Amino acid sequence: MCSAVQCPLTSLSPGQSTMESGQRVPRKGRKLGSSRRRQMREPADGQDASVAPEPESWSSESAAELQGFFQDCGAKERGFVTREDLVVAKFSFLGSKEEPGMIFDWVDVERKGRLSLEEFSSGLKNIFGSSPSTHRLHRRRPQSSKRGSVATSFPVQEEADTEEKEAFFAFMEQPAASHSLPEQAEIWQLWRKLQQEEPQLAGNLEGFLAKMNSRLQEARTEKEVLELTLRKRDSDHHRAVQQLYEEMEQQIRQEKQQLQAESDSRGLALSSQMQEVLEAKERAVQCLTEGQKELEAQLHHLSGTHQEASSENQQLREAQRDLAGRLEEVQGQLQVTRGHLNATKGHVSWQMEEEPRQVAATPGLGWRPGASWKRGGWL
Repeated sequence: MCSAVQCPLTSLSPGQSTMESGQRVPRKGRKLGSSRRRQMREPADGQDASVAPEPESWSSESAAELQGFFQDCGAKERGFVTREDLVVAKFSFLGSKEEPGMIFDWVDVERKGRLSLEEFSSGLKNIFGSSPSTHRLHRRRPQSSKRGSVATSFPVQEEADTEEKEAFFAFMEQPAASHSLPEQAEIWQLWRKLQQEEPQLAGNLEGFLAKMNSRLQEARTEKEVLELTLRKRDSDHHRAVQQLYEEMEQQIRQEKQQLQAESDSRGLALSSQMQEVLEAKERAVQCLTEGQKELEAQLHHLSGTHQEASSENQQLREAQRDLAGRLEEVQGQLQVTRGHLNATKGHVSWQMEEEPRQVAATPGLGWRPGASWKRGGWL
């Protein structure tokens, strides 16, 4: 901040007065500082010129809200807070929409880029105090209260005298000189340097700061317009995505209905086909059952016939055995008869052979020519 302000100031001549630049604010500030200087000198010489008010305790609501912010943005897990975490932060103890993004700049005086949870919490306590409306009061409370808060924020001011402090407070109380506390610390350092080395350039500093504040206000306005445009684009994008999502859902529902209808149609056709196949199978089973019954009846009949045939066969076998016995008996008798017959034939043959011999031997009974033998004698 100091280097940025010193550049335009060096272009001005050291002899250029505050009146030439059109800035009367420093004299008014010095007049106010003189009147206040007399009031500040009323205490005894042994007393301090200004006493910083004791900060109240940090409210439990603000502490709980801060802990909830740490949990939501993930800082509690990381162990540190960045400026990006505060862009979308919402605190009840802030007064305007652009302030959440500026809190980190107020607390991060050393410009480290990230702060631990303890550093961020203590920085907020030092800036806002205990009351949730402290920051709003910083803009609306009486000027003396603002001066007191500035005095408690810059320990380096204790080295300056009361007149210099009052002049700086008067300058900072101007409507065009609204800055955050880190900026006020840098302005204070530059203010002291100019007051000690080149007092004639203090008015140029005030004018430059007024212009810079105006440009910052324009930048804030452009930022708000840009944020509004981005929010509108985000809303349009969200609406387009929602419409696309609804169209996709509608298409998915239609495809599901179509697939369900096709599935139902295929299911009905398959069910009808399976019903026909089942009926054909049932008819085949019925035919097989009837054939089985017929076969069982035939088997029963054949079984009965087989029993009858077995009985007849048994009878035939018994008759055969009986006939075989008789046949053997007849054969035995026939054999005996054949024996007797053979014996008889042998005897007859012997008699036929012996009888001619006996006739020849017996006189008068001899054989004659032309005679034939018959049983009982010759003829």
